Amino acid sequence: MDFTDHMKARSNTAAARYPVPGKTGGALIRETIGFLKSQGLALPLRGSVVVAFSAGCDSMALGHLLATYGRRIVDKGRLSFLHINHGWRGAESDGDEQFARECARKFNVKITVVRLKPPHKGQGGSLEDLARAERKKIFEKATRRSNKMIFTAHHADDLAETVLWRILTGSSSTHGGGISAVHDNEVRPFLRVRKTLLKKYLKEEKQPWREDRTNHEGSLLRTRMRRELMGRIEKLFPKAVDHLVRLALDAQNAQKLESKLQARQLEPAIMLTAAGVGMRRSHWEMLDKIRNRAKGWRGGIDLPGGWRLERTGPATDRKIADKWILQKRM
Repeated sequence: MDFTDHMKARSNTAAARYPVPGKTGGALIRETIGFLKSQGLALPLRGSVVVAFSAGCDSMALGHLLATYGRRIVDKGRLSFLHINHGWRGAESDGDEQFARECARKFNVKITVVRLKPPHKGQGGSLEDLARAERKKIFEKATRRSNKMIFTAHHADDLAETVLWRILTGSSSTHGGGISAVHDNEVRPFLRVRKTLLKKYLKEEKQPWREDRTNHEGSLLRTRMRRELMGRIEKLFPKAVDHLVRLALDAQNAQKLESKLQARQLEPAIMLTAAGVGMRRSHWEMLDKIRNRAKGWRGGIDLPGGWRLERTGPATDRKIADKWILQKRM
């Protein structure tokens, strides 16, 4: 075997081990990797990933993508599916469960199925609210170990709809950027991806999915908004979903930055309180001035009892966070 034949053989072996996605799949996996990195996640992930897997279009796309092309995101040996059978639709719900099991077996991924009893009359709350509360409990149990993450398939259409809903109902100020990209151990990697792309990907892969007819039925205002309003808005403003998604993600990033800044502001105060330093009002005013100065400034202040508080760190390196050092002079 000459060198050319040897390289072809190696290439064929690699292709057999790592399948190559089609055009849509390639775009989708690149977007997913880029989005996860933009959220500060180091890839490939060191812990385990549990995919919330209903076997509907969205979760099917997520589960198939990670199981088939997701080696740069998570090792397949640390990937598993979680299917929740709420039992609302009788035989249809059981059909979803069976299909989810078959797909997990086809993808060679472990699956856990949780079966719930349908809510009884008089229990209170809508089916959607009850289901959301149950899922939250199950997700928390599934990710109880700190190195586990749960991936859900919320996408750009969901995020845009949520943002608009909260604006129209007057709750936007209390919910920030809508559906969070990362919240505790829950990650939503598709928030910049349109549902049409997920369907296109599954069709490219010839991978069927289950349809939940209740997603398109009902008289609830939120359902009517999804069914009647969102399409009309896009006809008038073709880029509306993209703009709403950008607005939401920008708001989330701003909230993260604000939280970091607040934590940094609190750090010296916590240190001083813990050390029992007797601070006068003039000293707190001096500390506020130091904290509010340019990031590159370094220095310190002398405090009662022989204490000195200093702000240290390379002034020119933005990657290195500020450090506060409290020490007592001898």
